Amino acid sequence: MVGPVKFCPNCGAKRRPGSRICAKCGYQFKNYKPAPAAKKSGKKKAMAIVIAVIAVCGLTFAFIKHHQDSSNPAIATSSSSQSTGNSDTDSSATPSANTSATAKLSPGESPKLDAASVIEYARTTGLAGWSSLSGTDFVVGIGKAAGDPTLGKLSDEGQGTAYKVAAASQTGPTPLVYTLDSDGTVNIYRISGDASAGVTPLKRIPKTAIANYLNQHGDADKVRQIGIKLEE
Repeated sequence: MVGPVKFCPNCGAKRRPGSRICAKCGYQFKNYKPAPAAKKSGKKKAMAIVIAVIAVCGLTFAFIKHHQDSSNPAIATSSSSQSTGNSDTDSSATPSANTSATAKLSPGESPKLDAASVIEYARTTGLAGWSSLSGTDFVVGIGKAAGDPTLGKLSDEGQGTAYKVAAASQTGPTPLVYTLDSDGTVNIYRISGDASAGVTPLKRIPKTAIANYLNQHGDADKVRQIGIKLEE
C-alpha cells in the first residue's frame, strides 16, 4: 500500500498534511495513481544465468589448463628420454662404423699386410698345408732359386720372386709358397720335395678378392696383427 503523496504530482508543490486539493494548481490528490513498480525479477534471473554460465566456463578452462600442465612434464620427460636414447645409440654406432671402416683391408696397402692377407686367406679357406698354420707369428722370406729347381720355376712365373711362408717357430724347409703376377693375381702353392713333380697352384686369386673375402668375414684385425709381427 502506497502512503500519502508529499508533493503534487502535477506541479510539484509541497502538499499540506490532510489536504485533498493542491493549493497551488488545484490538483485533486484522490486522482493520484502511483506508477506500478518495474518488474525486475526477469532481469535478475537473466543476470543470474549469465553469471552461472561465466562461472562454469571459468571452472572448465581452469580444469583443462591444469590437466595440460600436468601432462606436459611427462611428455617432455618422454621426449627427452627418447632423444637421449637416440643420442646414445648414434654415438655408440658412430665409433663402431669408423672402426670398421679403418680396419678394412686394401690391396697394396703395405707388403707386410699383403703377405699377412695371403697367409690368413690360405689357412682359413683350408688350403692343403696352409690350414695347419696357427697363431700370429710367421716368417715370410724370398725363396732362393739357386739349387732348387722348383723355386726357380715358380720365381720365373712370379716376376722373379717366390715367397716362402713358415711359422716363426718352424725349423727346416717349408713347402708353403706364393707368387705374385704382374696383374695382381696371387698363386698359392704347397710344393713337395720331388723336383720332378709338376707344381700347380692350389689357388689363383686376385689380391682384391682376398681383401674382400677377409673384410666380409671380419678377419681384417687378425690380418693386421699378423702383419705387425711378421718377420721378413
